[in-house]
Amino acid sequence: MAALLIVALLMAAPAQVAAPKSVEQFKAHCFSNTADSIDACGEAFVRLNSGREQSYVLLAKGMMQTNAKEYAVAAAVLKQALTLAPNDANAHLIYAWALEAAGDRQAADAQYLQASQLGLREFRDLRSDTPIRTLIRNIGGGPNFEYAVGKGLERAGQNEAAKWFFLEAAGDFEKSANAAVIEAYDAAVRVDPTDAITHIRIARFWKKWDDKHAAEVIHQLAEAVRLDPTNPDYRYELAREYIDKGEAAKAIPHLQEALHNRPEFPEAQHDLQIAVVATGDVALQAGEGADSVEAVHQLRLCIDQDGIRGEMACRGALKIGLSPNNAAKAHTFLAQDLSGDAAVAEYHAAIDADPTYALSYLMFAQSLSGAPAGQKGAPAEDPAALLLTAAKLRPDWIVPRQRLAGLLWSRKHFEEAIALQREAAALDPDDAALAAKMKEWENDFTGYQEQFRQAAAEVYRKPDNIFAQQHYAAAAALMGQNDEARKAYRTVYKMDPHGGWRLASELLYSEFADVACEIYPKLRIQDEPDLATVSGLEADLAVCAKKLPRDTRALRRLAEVQAQSGDMNAARSTYEQILQRDGAYFDDHPDDRVLYDRAKARKP
Repeated sequence: MAALLIVALLMAAPAQVAAPKSVEQFKAHCFSNTADSIDACGEAFVRLNSGREQSYVLLAKGMMQTNAKEYAVAAAVLKQALTLAPNDANAHLIYAWALEAAGDRQAADAQYLQASQLGLREFRDLRSDTPIRTLIRNIGGGPNFEYAVGKGLERAGQNEAAKWFFLEAAGDFEKSANAAVIEAYDAAVRVDPTDAITHIRIARFWKKWDDKHAAEVIHQLAEAVRLDPTNPDYRYELAREYIDKGEAAKAIPHLQEALHNRPEFPEAQHDLQIAVVATGDVALQAGEGADSVEAVHQLRLCIDQDGIRGEMACRGALKIGLSPNNAAKAHTFLAQDLSGDAAVAEYHAAIDADPTYALSYLMFAQSLSGAPAGQKGAPAEDPAALLLTAAKLRPDWIVPRQRLAGLLWSRKHFEEAIALQREAAALDPDDAALAAKMKEWENDFTGYQEQFRQAAAEVYRKPDNIFAQQHYAAAAALMGQNDEARKAYRTVYKMDPHGGWRLASELLYSEFADVACEIYPKLRIQDEPDLATVSGLEADLAVCAKKLPRDTRALRRLAEVQAQSGDMNAARSTYEQILQRDGAYFDDHPDDRVLYDRAKARKP
């Protein structure tokens, strides 16, 4: 019998060797929620030195005992965990969850309130893979725990924290295709109906769930846009849904607004053009002479396809020969597949083919950059003129009016912008967004006028008050009265020349860069308390030289500063730039010739 016992012990030895030995192994086994995890928690507890680490294994043990409905034992274990981590909000949440599972909602709510009073920051920490997150996933049932905690926090009046847990639960339910995701999202909206992100998430959920909830997708996206109207991504998502449903007319104002808030948004620009085509007159017309069957076929491909296939179809249709209106269409859609000068040439060809085809003007305007006409690097054509032509040719189109209104508003032509927006709103009385934008602009313009009136009255009463002059300059700039603003900014500089660098730096990248660049050449570092370094002055003078390519004042001062700082090579280069602008410069500035000769004589 003894021999048999010895054999049995020897046979058991390999299993003992394979058992976890390190404290980390015991802890991991504790968190795994397997049959012997509670025993592993006990082993880990006695081996750990950190009170916080010990609290984690006690929380794991208490959660497993809660799942086993050993509520009294679980409560005792979780209380012990709280003595080790009394200020851990997550520990209080787990205790509250266990109390609610035991049916003691009153005590649970007290713990939810205690957890919330310890700070919301720790709730956000759950996103990382902390031990608490592992416990929630492995033992608490993941989204089931999050949803239960969300409801508890909602009862405690902690709606922000509750929303976070509801959204976490919804995200986890989505991964497992659990229908409870709908309840979780509904709960998130219930505790905070004003969060646009929640509505976006719901819309995206329905879009992934199946193809039978298009109306719900649009409803949720529309709510997100209503709550965050300046977010271009939300506008774009809503517009895409309208386009996919075949309601391009409803997409257009959202795409326009998206581009207003983010001018560099190529996807919105592209889809706006598609929407315009869908709502505009792009029927193939015979014109003066009937187009051949093959030409019409190629033109249809030209309109319907993008990229190289569309380009080839457009060129094919034009090569076969088209009547004027259809030729204008082919050139217009060909331009969409090109860029730069090639695209501009096709737009011009479209307008030449049929000057009455509004879509050519509209798409041409939309393809141009946002730089105002007349500036260096700006397009030769002014998009405002093209949009105005499109609006006149198609009095029934909203898009050119709305886009022109936005452009004129950005140029501070407020009254014209409001009038055009009013025309756009009148074309679609059911579109509340058009009317709302018009009302917003009317209110803003009234405010600008009142600010200007008050500032003008103030400067009239106190012409020698620098603050009155500053307020007047800002109000005049806001109203687009730039000449008045320039006059006031120059007065501000005269009244406080020692504040010149501060004023110039505020104006350098505005529409009043010319005033800034009048000030910079006059600055002396020793007289400017705000001008900390020579390099700062050099950089700003270089900007002025680029902004005013025909003016040599900034370059002259830049050369002086470079020479004074000992950088004669840079000074020589700057003088050579001056000579490129004014070959007779040294005839009028002989002292500068001396400085230039000294710089040339210096070895590189």
